[in-house]
Amino acid sequence: MVSSFGFVAGGALFGAAAPAQADLPLPEGIYTFMQDGKAIGVWTIYPVCAQTVGDLRNNMELPVGCLVHIGADQYGGVYGGDARQTGGEGHWAFTQTDLQGFICPDGSKSKVQETYEFDSTSWTGTRTRVNAEQCGVQAAMTKVPFQLVFQKPLPIPVQQFPLYCPPDDGLKRCR
Repeated sequence: MVSSFGFVAGGALFGAAAPAQADLPLPEGIYTFMQDGKAIGVWTIYPVCAQTVGDLRNNMELPVGCLVHIGADQYGGVYGGDARQTGGEGHWAFTQTDLQGFICPDGSKSKVQETYEFDSTSWTGTRTRVNAEQCGVQAAMTKVPFQLVFQKPLPIPVQQFPLYCPPDDGLKRCR
C-alpha cells in the first residue's frame, strides 16, 4: 500500500525482517564451566542493563545497553568479570589480569592475562591466556575452547532493565 507521501506501508515493506536483537534472551543463571570435557569452575551470570533511549520517545531494551556480571566460584580455575556484547548479537567478552596467575619455574608467581569470549546462543567460547616474557620463560598465548552448561536459575529474581524512563515533556529522565 502506498500512502499519499509515496511511502510503502510498514507491514508490507518490513514483514519479513530478521528478528530484532531484543528477541535474543540475555545470559542469566548458574552455569558449569567445562574445558576439555571437565568441569573446572562455576559461573553465576547476572545481566545489568540500561535502556537505550534512542530518539527520546520509546525505550529500547537492547543488549547493547547491557553488561553481564560473571561471578566465578572461588575454587574453580576460571576468572569472573564484566562481559560486554562484542562482535555481534549474543557474543560476549571480558578480560581479567591476575598479577600472580603465572607460575615461574622457580615457584615464584607473575602476571597473566585471560580473555573469555562466549556465544550466548551456542554456549561455547574461547579462553585465551597470554603471558609476557618473564622469569626466563618466553611469551606465550594459548587458546582453549570451553562450553557453559546450564545448572539452574539465579537464586533471586533479576530485573534486567531496572531503570524507569518516563517521558517528561519530550525529555527522558531515567531513575
